[in-house]
Amino acid sequence: VCVCVWILAAPLSSPATQTAHDQLSLELAECGQWAQAVAASEQALLFVLPQFGPESVEYGHELMKLAQLQANAGMLSEAMTNARKARDVLRTHGRDDEVAELTQMLTCL
Repeated sequence: VCVCVWILAAPLSSPATQTAHDQLSLELAECGQWAQAVAASEQALLFVLPQFGPESVEYGHELMKLAQLQANAGMLSEAMTNARKARDVLRTHGRDDEVAELTQMLTCL
């Protein structure tokens, strides 16, 4: 039995909020609640983008997580779009293992 509790009192700009949404997305995914996990991951991304920028490795990692969740949720078009973005960002940081994983994911989608 999975029980998820939303306790997000921190402001959106707080690192605690991003961490909470990130953790919530993982918990929801473990419960098989893919659509809700995607929504929580999208909220985490809202923190990462302005904090680190669209070319940061942090943004690439969040996009990768989001793409994986979207694929599991059956949101294949969105997953492909975010997997491509993540691959492009992570490639600029020399993250070869992650780039290979994303390339394989795109092949499977």
